[in-house]
Amino acid sequence: MLSRYLTKPEKYNFDSPELGDGSIIKKFKKLTSKIINVEYNYSNCKYWNNINLHRKVRNSIIHNGGVLKYSKDSEYIMNIANSGNSPLKLINNTRLLITKEYIEEVIVDYQNWFQKFIKHIREKS
Repeated sequence: MLSRYLTKPEKYNFDSPELGDGSIIKKFKKLTSKIINVEYNYSNCKYWNNINLHRKVRNSIIHNGGVLKYSKDSEYIMNIANSGNSPLKLINNTRLLITKEYIEEVIVDYQNWFQKFIKHIREKS
């Protein structure tokens, strides 16, 4: 979606060999920095860090059925869920419980990050 916004759809896509292997997040970062020359400090962006958490949660659900002991990110996700500051919950400290509030948080994080990124692009052009 964002690749289409930033470039002509036929010019770049996330299946392009230029982007190499890896997660959609790694491909996106490579697309923006190397191919369309948009430098952005991802690691200092709260929303981007939250998006990485959401990716880890998604991967735990898709690849492990939400059972944390099988997830490579289990400790990280458990710490977030047990912090008391997250709408992400655990059942018996082993299984993810996705609440309505967590889904709303995911949507807001993506919206906020996208708005911030587009603002950055406009300021640089």
